[in-house]
Amino acid sequence: MPIWSPWKWNNPKLGSVEKTTSWNLPIRKDRTGGYRLMTTATPVLVCPGSSFFAPGAAECRRDAMQMMRERRDLFFLLFAERAEEVKGALPPDWGREDDNIGISLRIRSQEEADRLLSLIREGDLPFSHREIRAMPLTAPLNLQEVLKTGAFAAVSVSGDENPQGAVLDFAFAEDLLLQCRKTGTAFTFLSTGARILAGGRVYAIPAQYRESQAKKAGLDFLPEGEQEPVKIRIEKERALSSGDLLKDKLFLRLSQSGFRSGFALSEKDRAYIRRKGMETIRQHAADFVAQRLAPAHPENDGKQTPMRGHPVFTAQHATGCCCRGCLSKWHGIPEGRLLTDREQAYVTDILMEWIRRQLL
Repeated sequence: MPIWSPWKWNNPKLGSVEKTTSWNLPIRKDRTGGYRLMTTATPVLVCPGSSFFAPGAAECRRDAMQMMRERRDLFFLLFAERAEEVKGALPPDWGREDDNIGISLRIRSQEEADRLLSLIREGDLPFSHREIRAMPLTAPLNLQEVLKTGAFAAVSVSGDENPQGAVLDFAFAEDLLLQCRKTGTAFTFLSTGARILAGGRVYAIPAQYRESQAKKAGLDFLPEGEQEPVKIRIEKERALSSGDLLKDKLFLRLSQSGFRSGFALSEKDRAYIRRKGMETIRQHAADFVAQRLAPAHPENDGKQTPMRGHPVFTAQHATGCCCRGCLSKWHGIPEGRLLTDREQAYVTDILMEWIRRQLL
């Protein structure tokens, strides 16, 4: 995952920061005028070693926010040391257009975990994506009520990296995994820390093996639908909930495919649309989606959409909505499960938008 650390401490005692040499990483351009930081489906981690909401960073934070707003093709995950730092630190015009920015909150105690409930209820964490980092995990944590709200998409855990620090009890991590499974929340065991208690014995883990040993524990959990990268999932949810048919990014990608861009409505198709009307064509599209795409395992999947015979068939091939494999590749909708009503409506909208643009 890309890492962006736009500032560093200039004088920690005075709470002042200064910009690093990479402070403008998201908007740097190469000689051709393109962004050096290319579009990626994985999040850009912002200030993972400190806190994006650090006191004294207000001016730098304002500039960073503007850069993130410019790069809506990227998904940024802001790291915060304390949830309370966020209140009052967001721009006055913060809103829905900032849904390419998520937050990862660090908690160290049950008290901090309990405060998350009130912050969520009061709307003090207005992000499209939220994660919890229990770092280090030094005692049992009950996140059940917090996770039941559905406000947090993921929980990650690590032990104390200090050899003289607290010992991580493996049972604590297992209990958090169980809570995440019950609430459909992603769980990641990041690091064992310097020492871990397992099977009644304390093990000292060398630094170079802490992440690999955590991975070998087999605790990582991804609920159904979370296998797709977070940026793709957030972008899809944005499209599904917005009703915005002008999916410029999607149509730009499609135009760059020689195969997809080769499809066009024929004169016969155009005459058919004029005769039937767009509302009837929309109903046909919705029916085709429900019958041929919506099932978890459509009959003859991969070959269920004819190449011609109806304008919707042409639109399906042109937009990558012709089979479940193409739907997964172009739209991030996983194969092997029934399409939701919102997903069916989304696909229908994409098909009708392509037809509309063809008629312009």
